[in-house]
Amino acid sequence: MTLKLLKVHGFRNLQSVNIELDDQINLIVGQNGAGKTSLLEAIYFLMYGKSPRTHLSSPLIQQAEGSLSITGLIAWHQVFRDVRVMKNNHQSVIELDGKRIQKRSEVATLLPVQFFDATTYRHLASGPAYRREFLDWGVFHVEIAFKQLMQNYKRSLFQRNMALKKGLPDSQIEAWDVKLAESGMRIDQMRQSYFEMIEVKFRHYWQELGHGHLPLEMSYLRGWEGESVDLPLRLKQELQRDRRIGFTQVGIHRADLKVSVYQEDAFNFLSQGQQKIMAYALYLAQLSVLQTRQSSRGLFLVDDLPAELDLSRQEKLVEAMLDLGSQLLVSGIYQDQLVSVFKGRPMRVFRVDHGQLQQM
Repeated sequence: MTLKLLKVHGFRNLQSVNIELDDQINLIVGQNGAGKTSLLEAIYFLMYGKSPRTHLSSPLIQQAEGSLSITGLIAWHQVFRDVRVMKNNHQSVIELDGKRIQKRSEVATLLPVQFFDATTYRHLASGPAYRREFLDWGVFHVEIAFKQLMQNYKRSLFQRNMALKKGLPDSQIEAWDVKLAESGMRIDQMRQSYFEMIEVKFRHYWQELGHGHLPLEMSYLRGWEGESVDLPLRLKQELQRDRRIGFTQVGIHRADLKVSVYQEDAFNFLSQGQQKIMAYALYLAQLSVLQTRQSSRGLFLVDDLPAELDLSRQEKLVEAMLDLGSQLLVSGIYQDQLVSVFKGRPMRVFRVDHGQLQQM
C-alpha cells in the first residue's frame, strides 16, 4: 500500500497542503522551521492519531484555525481507501471511506508507518517503555489478536494494582492473577516469536549498513526473571512483596529489548552516529518482517537524512530502504545534497517555505 494523496489544513505551521505523492521516492526540502518535519508529522498523525514527537495535541492545532484536518488516499493496486482525521480542542473524529469509525486500529493497520528523526535513537536509549513500544508496534501489525489481548492485560493489571493498594485478601488478588496471566502469556509468546524474526533481519541490516565488525547481541527480556515461563507462579511468589510496594512487579509490562556490544549496553558503548545506524537497522528489520508477513511495503518517514551520517552511510541506508520497496518521504535542507543520494532515480521533490508547499 502507498499514500497517494495528502491534504492538510490547520496543522502546526503548515498552510493548506494538497499534494500527490510518488509511489516510492518523495523528497521534502526547506530550511529549518519551514515545515518539513510538520509535514511528516501530519502523515504519522493521520495513521496513528498521535504525534511521534510529543504527547500533547494542543500544539498541533493552529490557533488561528481552532481545528485541524488531515486526509489521505491510500492505494493498494486498484483499491483505494480514504482516511480523514479531524481534531479540535474537544474531540477527534476519524473517518474511513466517508464513514465515522471508533477504532483507530482500522486505519493504523492499512499502512504501517515508521517515523525517524534525530531523536529516534535517543528514545530507544531512554528506557524499557520506549523499547517495548518499538517491539509492540511490530507485533500489532503482524498479530491480529494483539490489540485486544493488550487491552485485557492492562485492564487486569489496573484491577490487580488497585486490589493491592486496598489490601484485599489473597483470594481476590489471585483471581486477577488468572486473568493477567491469561493475556500476558499469550502476548509474551507473540513478542518472543516476533523478536526472533526481527533479530535475524537486524543482524543483516547492521552488517549491510557498515558496522558488521561490531558484535551486537540482542535479547528479549519477558518481564520476569528465572527460566520458568510460568507467569502465574511468579505472580504468586511476588505477592507479598507486591503488597508492600503497592503494585505488580512482574509481567509483560516490565519487558525489555536489550542490545549489547562486548556485554556492554550498546546505547552507552556506541557513538551517536553508530546508535543512529543501529536504530535504522532495527526499523528496517521491522519493515522487512512486515513485508514478509503481510506483503506490506510500509511507509518510511525520514526527517533530515543527512544529519550525523556521511554520504556513504546515507547511500547504504537509501539502498536498504529501496530494496524493501518502501514508500519514502525524506527531508533535508539542501535539494542538491538530498537528490544526489538517490542517484537519478525517479522521484518527486517538494519545497517547503514558511509552511507553504510546492512541487519542484
